[in-house]
Amino acid sequence: MGNCGGSFRYPCLSESDARYNSDTDFSIKSQNGHWKKATGLSESEGSSYFADGTLMEELLISATGLPAFNVSYQNYKIFTNFTVDGTRAYRSVIVVYKGVDYGPTAGQGWAWAFSSYSTSTFELDGRILTSPSKFALAGNRSVWNKDDTWSPNYVVSNDTTYGVSTGARNDTLALLSSCVNSNCDKSTEVFQYFVQDELYSFEVQRGKRIVSEDEFITRIESSMEEFNVPAYIQSNALPIMSNPHAPPEESLWCQTDPACSTNPYVNPTTAVRTGPLVGLIVAAVVLVVMSVYLLVKRDRRTQMNRSKLVFANRIAQTISVRAHPDQLSSDDLKKEFERIDESGDGFIQKKELWDFLSSGKAGSINKSDFEALWNAMDLDESGDVNFLEYCAFMANCHDEYDSARNNSKVISARASQMISSSIASKINSEKIGY
Repeated sequence: MGNCGGSFRYPCLSESDARYNSDTDFSIKSQNGHWKKATGLSESEGSSYFADGTLMEELLISATGLPAFNVSYQNYKIFTNFTVDGTRAYRSVIVVYKGVDYGPTAGQGWAWAFSSYSTSTFELDGRILTSPSKFALAGNRSVWNKDDTWSPNYVVSNDTTYGVSTGARNDTLALLSSCVNSNCDKSTEVFQYFVQDELYSFEVQRGKRIVSEDEFITRIESSMEEFNVPAYIQSNALPIMSNPHAPPEESLWCQTDPACSTNPYVNPTTAVRTGPLVGLIVAAVVLVVMSVYLLVKRDRRTQMNRSKLVFANRIAQTISVRAHPDQLSSDDLKKEFERIDESGDGFIQKKELWDFLSSGKAGSINKSDFEALWNAMDLDESGDVNFLEYCAFMANCHDEYDSARNNSKVISARASQMISSSIASKINSEKIGY
């Protein structure tokens, strides 16, 4: 018997909640159709704004060992490769900025790339959890942003998702992504950047799907050229697109991936159904009781037959065997009753019946059989047997009395034969002696 379900326990939770079912498909696409539509290659154009809606004209980008770059924070390009494989998803992104006309890097653009990795969850609510991002910057530096935590992306509807991630500096990035049409060939994304719970800035990106990989790579390269991105920057950003599925260590995956982590939803042991179990117990008890009853009934019937036979034998010793028990006269019954009733008070006491059965050669009777005989005769349970009770009992002893009467006839016949043989032998002996 298992811990739940079946005939005797309440149903397993897995019967009504797929999270508890070990055969459930936890893949990303099976949980919500949005993820299937969102996969593929895309190009977006974005612009950034301060919280009050004012345009953010430029962005200062600095990296160790490199000069500071002033780039435009308007009309930059975003290239995304989003792939879903079972319970895992991969997102590789390249962002290309146009340079400004002043400063030490005047006229030079900038590009950077990052990858993020996501898994489905055991919740089966369509969400995916995204790992800390891996950034690829100039100078061949490619590091995990391990200060960030796994961030959830929720499916709001079949066309919209919402995600949020929190960094180590108490900054939060919220993302709302929506498909513009039914097959998600066009999309809109809004990023909101919060610092200490206050909205600092937001970005709006409008994208379209790119059908082929060749076109995708061509569009990235042409944007790099258009925005005059230095070659050493390009060489560091582009490889992430040619190898977008370079995943984190397996141990990092398995922090959340249902394919290699432990499901927290385990069928608990459910209570035993009282109905079927009680029914089974009652049926078993009834069967046992009936068996015992039949055995006891058989034993009592056997016991009563033995008692009646001993009593009938004793009666047959004292009543003439000339008649069938149905033809016994009331005088016969009355004389026999008085013979047992030694006290003459008109009632047979238990001791008087015991003394009667113990005398003569009617056979022995044990205490248990005697008690059964007495209970059968003492119908009103008064402690003594009157003449009416005696006659009623005798009426039920036909077969036993008849057997005793026939046995007595056989014995009498054998005795007569033996006496006759003895007399004849004696006469013959006397004649020979004469």
